[in-house]
Amino acid sequence: MNIRGYANGKKMAALVGGGLLGLEAGYALTRLGLRVVVVEAAPWLLPRQVDEEGSALLQEKLIPLGFEFYTGTTVANMEARGERVCLRLGSQAVLEVDLAILSAGISPRLDLVTGTEILVNKGILVDDRMHTNLPDVYAAGDVAEWRGTIAGLWSASQAMGRVAGINAAGGDARYPGQVPSTTLKVAGVELCSQGDIRAPQAQVLIRRDSGYWAKLFLRENKVAGSIQIGRTTGSVAFKRLMDRGVDVSGFESQLLQDGFDFNQIPGYKE
Repeated sequence: MNIRGYANGKKMAALVGGGLLGLEAGYALTRLGLRVVVVEAAPWLLPRQVDEEGSALLQEKLIPLGFEFYTGTTVANMEARGERVCLRLGSQAVLEVDLAILSAGISPRLDLVTGTEILVNKGILVDDRMHTNLPDVYAAGDVAEWRGTIAGLWSASQAMGRVAGINAAGGDARYPGQVPSTTLKVAGVELCSQGDIRAPQAQVLIRRDSGYWAKLFLRENKVAGSIQIGRTTGSVAFKRLMDRGVDVSGFESQLLQDGFDFNQIPGYKE
């Protein structure tokens, strides 16, 4: 369908799903003059990329663009009413809009192994070699559940596929996991999220400026995760610190400062 053509002349759209792709689609609709109502099942927007405070800041930036938000609720029912669409939410709210777009994430195709002995949970269970519980059967990508998680990222799927292919061909490779990293513009707002932003018992460094908000999560004196909204200065350096497991003791107060020379940190350049 030509969404741009169909949206011409319309006034309101519902967007089911408050993830990255959904918000980009919603932003495109606001630029066509539509008001966009976002329905997100999670308690806040972009739950994989930002925490609750970061999401609230992002919402503040998006509302003036023509967004409205319903978080922590789902769509219980959706039906056509003439040329309009009616959505009844789990919160009992009712929305009537001109068009609805679904961008609600991924769901592993477990029907691929229905009736087999392959073990599944949220996805097909695999070990570090991407091996299932059956001899010579491997799984990778969005269908695979590794250490209790489904990556849902293209870069992770590529790495998993490489490991599965090597092992299926008789080699011996292991998937080490990846530091999640997302850098993009969400409806015109720069955002970067990296690493573990749910790090338990982490020390949290925060910077709040006009137009810029950042958090660093430190665990055992090492950078475990980062979130930046407004601009992404320093994101490459933060990723390097995570990848190398560099001890940042003594530099905590400088990590979020403009112009800080990360080369001063022992182990950063090596």
